[in-house]
Amino acid sequence: MGTLEPRKNLINLITAYNKALILYPKLQNSILVIAGNKGWNAQKIFRQVDRLKMKQNIKLPGYVPDADLPSLYKNCRFFTYLPFYEGFGLPILEAVSFGKACLVSHTSSLPEIVGPCGMTVDPANVSQIASAIKLMWTNQQQRKLYEQKTVFWSKQFSQEKSSRKLLEILENLYPKQ
Repeated sequence: MGTLEPRKNLINLITAYNKALILYPKLQNSILVIAGNKGWNAQKIFRQVDRLKMKQNIKLPGYVPDADLPSLYKNCRFFTYLPFYEGFGLPILEAVSFGKACLVSHTSSLPEIVGPCGMTVDPANVSQIASAIKLMWTNQQQRKLYEQKTVFWSKQFSQEKSSRKLLEILENLYPKQ
């Protein structure tokens, strides 16, 4: 989602996914979909897919219109978002709103956003990412536990709540005279 660029950590995701496919044969029929516009230095991502001979298991559809995003979320087994840094992580909230378990970086605000709806990993640790991919793919019971928590959790981030919080902050910063 968004733009394919180095800070999204897609090289490590692709490398970890390749490692998971090698170590865990049950994943051989899985497909990793990486959606987003080509951004700065995106060619490295495509080269990594070619270098690891992953074209069968990795799909790079490019930009996905907002109207088509629900289909991606609804049809994924789990959602993965492993940037090195991120401002807020709206794609995580989108995945959670569709009832999907998430695998995310333990950086920035992402652990707070995913809450009880998924796992966090070190985005620089390829082995840890590979193990987490295996767990999320093969452990249906754990994935279902995360998914069950999405109903409650997604309500924590409603637009109405966010608007009220922002208004409260502004009122504290600029009290009425």
